[in-house]
Amino acid sequence: MVTKNPNEPRTYPRSLARRFLRGDGGMVLIWVTVLLPVLLGIAALAIDASYIFSNRSRAQAAADAAALAGSYLVDGGTQKEVEDAGFAAARANLAIGGGSGINIDSIVIERGVWDCSGIVYPATCFTVTGTDPTAVRASVSLGDGGASTVQLFFAKAIGFGDQEINVDAVANVIGGGPPQDCVVALNEHDAAAFYMNGNNDINATDCNIQIASDHPTAAAEINGGASNITITGGTFNVDGAYSGKTGVVNPEPVEGAGCAPNCNPYSGLNPIHELLQDIAYAPAGGSYDQVSPPSGFQCTHGAPGSPTSITGGTALTPGVYCGGITDFGGGTATMAPGTYVMLDGPLDTNAVILDGTAGVTIVMVDTGGAADSYISSSGNAGFNLTAPDAASGSPFGGFIIWEAITNPKSADPNDWKISGTPNSDLIGAIYTPNAWWSFRGDVNQGAGGADCFLVISDKLDFRGGTQTDFSAAGCGGFGGTPLFTDDRYALVQ
Repeated sequence: MVTKNPNEPRTYPRSLARRFLRGDGGMVLIWVTVLLPVLLGIAALAIDASYIFSNRSRAQAAADAAALAGSYLVDGGTQKEVEDAGFAAARANLAIGGGSGINIDSIVIERGVWDCSGIVYPATCFTVTGTDPTAVRASVSLGDGGASTVQLFFAKAIGFGDQEINVDAVANVIGGGPPQDCVVALNEHDAAAFYMNGNNDINATDCNIQIASDHPTAAAEINGGASNITITGGTFNVDGAYSGKTGVVNPEPVEGAGCAPNCNPYSGLNPIHELLQDIAYAPAGGSYDQVSPPSGFQCTHGAPGSPTSITGGTALTPGVYCGGITDFGGGTATMAPGTYVMLDGPLDTNAVILDGTAGVTIVMVDTGGAADSYISSSGNAGFNLTAPDAASGSPFGGFIIWEAITNPKSADPNDWKISGTPNSDLIGAIYTPNAWWSFRGDVNQGAGGADCFLVISDKLDFRGGTQTDFSAAGCGGFGGTPLFTDDRYALVQ
């Protein structure tokens, strides 16, 4: 009797194995034959769906730009003026007309009013009218090679026809008057769009803090047991949720109550375009439609890649600083009233205090040149800036810093920062929609600040013991400036 070891693997006769393989081999071939068209169909749909999605996104960007550009002129402008502005903005995104490739087959710009009272579905809120219009709708259709549809690559083989791409965008007036929000983080999705860590104190008077991010767990992060936020006469609104919840925040942030999608009250302003019509800044003329980078600036100081170097005692004059401004030595440099454009370069100081209390605006423009445009104050440097008022006639009235909306989005809070040892007194608004600001020094703790100080930026970072006072209480002195513009526009669809 033969005893089989139970630990040995079971074996089969070779003839049985051959029969098994021979018998199932045909089934495998049948299954491959049956499933191959299905697999190819799935692959085709994935490729074509991605292609359609990409071009729909491009069409939406063109429609958004056209609606916003037209809205700048809807109050008092003719239908043709509104159309021309919309067409120019759309053209900057996609070509219009026939030819090869994906382009705009048709675009319709309409003036009207936006009223959702009693209406559930937003698409029906727009009514076309030329009588006292307050909104602009842009309808964009894409075509391929002169056709009114976009051709598919592979999906035709399984019965799908060419696809239509039709999108709409509506820009509507969202009100005017004095600013109500003094701290605004515009980023709509990132975690830590508003971040605090360390022993920080933030005070906001007669205004709101608005965080647009819809991040489900950490749109705002408030860490550090000694981090305090005190809001007087306003609220702290977060579109998503906030985390950390340490320190003292009074009143507590309200989750799910952010201002998105209308957090940016200045998206409809285009003062850089007006600046480019000034012969002092662009003798050859220039253009800017908030879609393509500004063009036409004439260097009045420095040169591309060669910043202007300043020290204590330097008397700065308005103009276009190609390559930006850097410093050496110490002391105070004075800024005469006017507009200072940093073109393809930073305003980077670590020793000099800038005195711009006579009414100045620093405009940051990045066209992708030799250097990035950002603002940094560290070491013994500081900023004492007051925005121009209505009497100045400046297109940037009420703003101490303005960033072109076409500038690339900042990826590092160590670029845009105020971290100098001296206190910085800032009176007016910082509007930097693509910047990631880091406040690491004291701002508006002196006698001159805290009357009117607002920051509207992509993201905000407070750490290292900063004490910063924001306020809209004293902004009445900027009445009649763009800070108080009667009509502000934002995308509502």
